[in-house]
Amino acid sequence: MGRWVPYPLTDYGKDRRVDMALSFLTLHRTHEWLDNIITGDEYGSTKMCRQKDVAEPDLRAKNVMLDVHQPQRLHLPAAKAETRRRKRRGNQAVIYFQHDNARPHIARSTKAKLETYGWHVLPHPPYSPDLAPSNHYLFSELQRALAGQKFDNEKQVRPWLTNWFKAQPATFWRQGIYTLPRQWQQTIDAHGEYF
Repeated sequence: MGRWVPYPLTDYGKDRRVDMALSFLTLHRTHEWLDNIITGDEYGSTKMCRQKDVAEPDLRAKNVMLDVHQPQRLHLPAAKAETRRRKRRGNQAVIYFQHDNARPHIARSTKAKLETYGWHVLPHPPYSPDLAPSNHYLFSELQRALAGQKFDNEKQVRPWLTNWFKAQPATFWRQGIYTLPRQWQQTIDAHGEYF
C-alpha cells in the first residue's frame, strides 16, 4: 500500500532534516526547554456543507483554513506578556518559536517582528510537516474530533473550534510538544526520510 509524502526529498534535504533533529536533541541536557516552545501552523480542511432540498449555486465543498499558534503553556498575547514578566524578574529563559518555512513565515517582516519579542526562532527544514507538532499531533487530534461533525456554514465551525480548543487541558498542549524528541529521533533513525 502506498503512502503520501509531501515532497520527494533530495539527499541534501534528508541531511538537513537529520542535522536539525540532531541539533535539537543536543540543544540542552534535558528536555525542560521544550516548556518554552511556541509553535504555529495552518490547517486546511475541506468539508461538504449539508445539502438543502434545492441546491443553491454557492453550496459546495468549502475549504476552511485554520491558523493556529500552539503554545506549550500560553497563547500568543500571554506569551509576550510572560516574556516581559520574566525579564522584569531577571529570569532570562529563552522563548523558542517554531513554525514551518512557508513564505509568509520566512518573510523579512515576520522575522523582524519575532525579533522584537526576543524569541529564538527554531529552524525548520523544507518539506517537513512530520517535524511540526501541529501536523503530527494537534491536527490529527482535531481531525479525530471533527469526525462525524456536520456544519452548514463557517459560522457554525468557529464556535465549535473555539470550544474544542478551550476544552483542551494544559497537558494536551504539553504532550504535543513533548512528542518532538521522538520525532527528531525517528528522523535520525530514518536517515532523514519521511517515516
